[in-house]
Amino acid sequence: MRGRETAASRAKAATITTLKRDQGKEKIGHLDRQKLIDYGKMRAEQGAGPVTLGIDIGVIKMIITHAAAVHGLDISPEPVDLARVALKRLGLIGKGTERDLSP
Repeated sequence: MRGRETAASRAKAATITTLKRDQGKEKIGHLDRQKLIDYGKMRAEQGAGPVTLGIDIGVIKMIITHAAAVHGLDISPEPVDLARVALKRLGLIGKGTERDLSP
């Protein structure tokens, strides 16, 4: 499947580009719960919907987990989990609405 770009890989690439733009100067170890909540609020103000924001937070967790597991960085994904709960309670992360794609 090399050479083919899936919708998921395009979405992940777009999320990483947005993260670099918005958080690129922030060291990964300094992303605490409150900074992640503030990031989520900012993304929502920019127009990111609940599903998009959920994807963004998921990609952040994936990056942090990879950094810890593969590169041995002393970093925990727990602040991401806590931020996700807070953003969900704020109504900023949630499931999408079912769309009718019929012609």
